[in-house]
Amino acid sequence: MVRVETEKGTKKFMDGLDKVKRKCYVNSTLNYTQDFFLMSQKITLKDIAVRCGVTPTLVSAVLNGRTGRIVCSQGKRELIRKTAKELNYQANFFARSIKMKEVPIIGLLLHVNESHSAGNTDDYVNSCLYDMTFAFNKHGLEVLFIPYFSEEEQLSRVKKLYAGGLLGGVVTNIIPESHRKICAFLASGQLPCMVLGAPKEDNVYCVYPRNEFLSRWILEIVRERNLSGAYHAVLHNGKLKFARYPFPGDYLWHAVFLEPEKVADEKDTALFVTDIPGRTEMKSIGMLPPNLLMCESERYKEFMPKNEDAVLFSSFPEQNEIPAYVEESMLNWIERGIRPEIYRKVFNVKEDDWLYVPGRYAITKPRQGKEKVK
Repeated sequence: MVRVETEKGTKKFMDGLDKVKRKCYVNSTLNYTQDFFLMSQKITLKDIAVRCGVTPTLVSAVLNGRTGRIVCSQGKRELIRKTAKELNYQANFFARSIKMKEVPIIGLLLHVNESHSAGNTDDYVNSCLYDMTFAFNKHGLEVLFIPYFSEEEQLSRVKKLYAGGLLGGVVTNIIPESHRKICAFLASGQLPCMVLGAPKEDNVYCVYPRNEFLSRWILEIVRERNLSGAYHAVLHNGKLKFARYPFPGDYLWHAVFLEPEKVADEKDTALFVTDIPGRTEMKSIGMLPPNLLMCESERYKEFMPKNEDAVLFSSFPEQNEIPAYVEESMLNWIERGIRPEIYRKVFNVKEDDWLYVPGRYAITKPRQGKEKVK
C-alpha cells in the first residue's frame, strides 16, 4: 500500500505497487511532500530540476558538461549530479544527439540477395561487418548493420534513419548497375560517408581494390595456350555470371556480366577464372571447362580441388588497407570535420601477396610473385 502525506492527513493512494518510492517536492508554496512509485514513469530533466530547485535547462547543461555562460555553483552541480544518480536518470540519448548534432552511430549498408536472407552470408558480408564494427567501436562509435536488396530500399532506409537523427555517418557498398540515386544523395554532403566500390559518379567518396597484376597474368596465360579469351565466373546477386577479361579499369564490377549460355560455346576454348563458390555453381549446371584457374584465399587451400591450377592470395586490400582507410577517413570527417583529400582511393593488389600453385599445366609463374609450391 502507498500513502500520500499532505497537510490534511493521509489517504489511500494506490494498491499493488512495488515497495520502491521516490520523494519529490512538487510545490514548495503548498509545503507538502508526495511519496509515490515510478514503475513505468521515466525520470525527466524536469523531475531533477524540481527536486533541486533549478531549471531543466541548467540540469541539462550540468549533466552534459555544457554549462558555458550559465552561472552554477560547484555545490549546485554536485547536487544535480547526485540527484540524477539517486533517481537513476537515463539520458535521452537520441534526443541529445540530434540537438548536439553528434550521432555516434555509423550505418553499414551491405547489399544482400535471396541466398543471404536464408542465412548463407558470404565472406565479404561477414568480413565487412566484423572489420568495420570493431574498427569503429575502438573510437566509441557504434555500427548499425543495414542490409538491403535494391537501391530503392538502400536509399529509403538511409533517408529515413537520417531524418530521424539516428545516423552520424554511412559506409555502404553499391549495386554495380544501380547506384546513381544513392550516390547523388551521399554526394550532397549531408552525412559523412564512404562508398565501398567504384561508382560511376565522380563526386562521391569511395575506396576500392584494383588487380592489374592478375589481369595481366591471365592474359599471358591466354596467349601461352592459344585460347580465345578469358572469363571471370562470379556469383552476382546469387546467380552465376561471366565477365570477360580485361575489365574496364581492371575493376570487375565495371564489366558487362554475361549469362552462362552466352559463353557456353567457348567452354573448351577460353580460360575461366573463378573461386570455390563459382566453381560449385559451374559444376551444378554441367559447365566445368578444361581450362580452369581457381582464384581463392590461401586459407581455403585445403578445400581446393586437386590437380587444378590455382592462384592463392594471402592478403587483399579489402582485408587490411581498405578497412583502415575507411576508419581513418570517417573519424576525421565525423570528429574533426575534415573530409578525405580525394574522391577515389584505389588500392592495388600487391604481387607478393599472390602464390601460384601449379596443377595440370606448366604455367609461367606470375612475374615478381612468390615461388611455385606444390
